[in-house]
Amino acid sequence: DDAEVAGAYARLLVTRGRYAEARTIALSPRAPLAGLRAEAAGLAALYTGALDDADRAFAALELGATGSGIAQGRALSLRGMVAQQRGQLAIAGERYAEAARLLAGAGELHAAATAHVNLGTVLAERGRASDALPHLADAARVFAEVGATTELCAAELARANALLATHDLDAARAAADRGYREALARAGDDPAARLAAWLALVETGLDPGVPDATIEAALATDDDRDRWVLARARRARLRGELVATEELLAVGTRAERGDRLD
Repeated sequence: DDAEVAGAYARLLVTRGRYAEARTIALSPRAPLAGLRAEAAGLAALYTGALDDADRAFAALELGATGSGIAQGRALSLRGMVAQQRGQLAIAGERYAEAARLLAGAGELHAAATAHVNLGTVLAERGRASDALPHLADAARVFAEVGATTELCAAELARANALLATHDLDAARAAADRGYREALARAGDDPAARLAAWLALVETGLDPGVPDATIEAALATDDDRDRWVLARARRARLRGELVATEELLAVGTRAERGDRLD
């Protein structure tokens, strides 16, 4: 029917980065927002920073997914992304954990592993790095088994960051190095993974292979810039150099407002 066609077309437009058009088409039918229309409207809103609209759309997706573990898990993962963007890390963690449970129970191992990476990342950001490590290790194992190398790269880099927080520097360096090689091989396809790799290598005292100015030019968000401040501070400590405390204090203030404990 018209609603299903609109949903499929809107979702296609999202993949092509045509977010305004996608939202217009997803919201155009008179039928209540659901299914692909809800997902497309939510993603288009999320990618343009309209977090309230995104959460409403994903909540509608979740409401219409009753009885389907896969659909519910997908909706919860997406709502976790919204909460994480808002800095509501405890809520994001709860949603990712439930999404991982539902998706694994439905046999969607790749999607469940992605939810575990997101959960591990949130836990590490909240200062619970030891709790994050099993989720990240399980996800990396699944990605390795199914040959999902880009996702494996992200999992290894997240694990490197968590290991840093537990002061296991040797293991962090090994994980960062593995993740960096994978990210570098796919740099043209995933600049975000490349940036994450550079930051992880700087944090562990390894040579990222590019000057600081190149990394600074790739910083796209406030979170990226905060990570860069922390990465340089950790590198300075490893080298026995002075740390820019004023910048760190500013990052710490923003972290407190964003429900982070690290």
